[in-house]
Amino acid sequence: MKLSITAVDGGATPREIRDRVDGPRGFAYRRTILLDFKTGGQPERIRVNKDATDFNAVFTPGIYDVLSEESPISAVLDTDIGLENGVRVRLDRPWKIHGVEAGEAMRSRFADKQTSVKKREVVDEPEGAQAVVYSKDRPAAIDHGVIAFFRMDGDAEAPGPTAAADNGASLPDEFVSADFAVQWRSSGGDVKALAVDDLASIRIQCFPTGPRMGLTRPYIPGGEGTDEPETFFWQLPGEIRASSAAAKVNAGAGQRLAEALQVQFDAYLEKLRNDAGNAETEPDVPHILRVGLVVESDAPCRLDLDFSIDYALIRETLSIGKSGPFKREKQRLRFPGGAPEMRPIHLQLPDGALVETVWLRAAADFGPSPPLPLKNTAGEPLAPDMSIGASLTTDRRIAFRIEPDAPMTVTAISLGLMAHQSDTELDASLQEDWNDVPSGKNLASANVRIGSAGRPAHHQAALGTRLVLFAQPYWIVVSVAKGAGVWLGSPGDNGSILRLPPPGRDDGVSILKGIDLSCRFLAPLLPNPDGAEPPVTALQDMPFHLLAGDTPLSPASSGEGTFIFSNGDLKNHLNGQLTGGPSPYPLAPGVIPLYFAATLSGIVTIYPPEIAYSLP
Repeated sequence: MKLSITAVDGGATPREIRDRVDGPRGFAYRRTILLDFKTGGQPERIRVNKDATDFNAVFTPGIYDVLSEESPISAVLDTDIGLENGVRVRLDRPWKIHGVEAGEAMRSRFADKQTSVKKREVVDEPEGAQAVVYSKDRPAAIDHGVIAFFRMDGDAEAPGPTAAADNGASLPDEFVSADFAVQWRSSGGDVKALAVDDLASIRIQCFPTGPRMGLTRPYIPGGEGTDEPETFFWQLPGEIRASSAAAKVNAGAGQRLAEALQVQFDAYLEKLRNDAGNAETEPDVPHILRVGLVVESDAPCRLDLDFSIDYALIRETLSIGKSGPFKREKQRLRFPGGAPEMRPIHLQLPDGALVETVWLRAAADFGPSPPLPLKNTAGEPLAPDMSIGASLTTDRRIAFRIEPDAPMTVTAISLGLMAHQSDTELDASLQEDWNDVPSGKNLASANVRIGSAGRPAHHQAALGTRLVLFAQPYWIVVSVAKGAGVWLGSPGDNGSILRLPPPGRDDGVSILKGIDLSCRFLAPLLPNPDGAEPPVTALQDMPFHLLAGDTPLSPASSGEGTFIFSNGDLKNHLNGQLTGGPSPYPLAPGVIPLYFAATLSGIVTIYPPEIAYSLP
């Protein structure tokens, strides 16, 4: 979510940096821009995205009339000086004098006398009358004069002017002073009497000096706040002239602003947790947090500002069971095994939240025990179209290539078989693909016994282990240990069935065409969350399964028993629940259940999630 210049402090730009503040190093000038961050009252963290936070500003000089009540700088004026008809001006420190203007009343006193100017004006008269000539007076032009500037050294009489400018005009040359005097001189060079009240304006030009920006501690609007910055995240030394490129604050300051904000938010939320006495429970966060963006300069100036702060609210707590407390720590789900079990966890978000990213980590510890299929297909008759097959004898092996559509956890293989002899024994192995042939290295193997001859049926080869397969080619290789039989299938053109010699012999490899063999992977089935008949869904790439509603979720990554779920269907499910989408498991507002399912005996450890969300 974004906080931009249009959302704070009226959005007006440029801003005047002109409020005087006194500090241990003297006085400076300050402007505080209030930033209000919406939280919704539930975040455990606030994350500021430094790569998406922009901050662009330009410091420019300001011109101020020290005789104006609105000026941040004032002056003391008097005429008790050793300069004939001059007015002395004292400032708090040296400033660049921009110009001085005498008032209209003073200039009028030195105007030339009015002169009588004859002007013919013909007035319409009745027919036969003569035209009348009138005479009018008009004033001569006022002499605007010249302002002369003198540096003062105590009460000593100034030897001569240092600078001069037309009355009201800008000084053509640099004139910096804290104590100076001015004289009004006519265009002919005559010095005229000048009183304090005759001066209409004294303008000084202030350049940004040591400009800096900082942040205050977060606080609740209306509560105790401060304009004192905790730290300055950007500053430049010295006086910044308008022509200097250094007067521009570019996007690099955006990253520094984001980092400074992150420090302030982390410290504030940590204090809330410490005040609550338990660092693992969620803090009571105000719905709005206010932070002051403090802009300072040792001289008044102006600031053109354009910024956008990108931040997300983070939830990191979860609860297990139906009424467990929400905690910011890892939690464990225990599964007894032997039957399908469902364990809920709950996530919580404020009303109106929109999930931007979600990240959930789970680790499985199910020991060496192999999973058992819930549905045994052994003995089921084959479909009527399973009318052809590949002969299985002791002098040959049959290899069938199969590729899963998605990662899955395999516990057994179902094969369509028929024995030619009673008590036939077959060996089935699973191998990886190597250059379009079986690699020769068994990933897992199983023994299949067929007691009766002449009966086509499904037979199950239990692999004796939980084997994770990915969406890539594998080979199922079947050989005969005793007796003979046929691996049945239906007419088709698989093109990936090989007839191989027994191990140790090199009789060549032939391809069987025109047939698709009966073969499928088996894995534990998942129960429905509402306890209804379990859907036929294989566990994918894990010894457990995570359900969002009734949708199984695939992990984004996995390794060494750890599985990461992020974004995708999980994010869509959370947003669907938050926007009032259909939910078969309604709970309290903002509380969203997820379900872990397993048939094995073991433990799933769930680590604190990271749910980044925004608010409208």
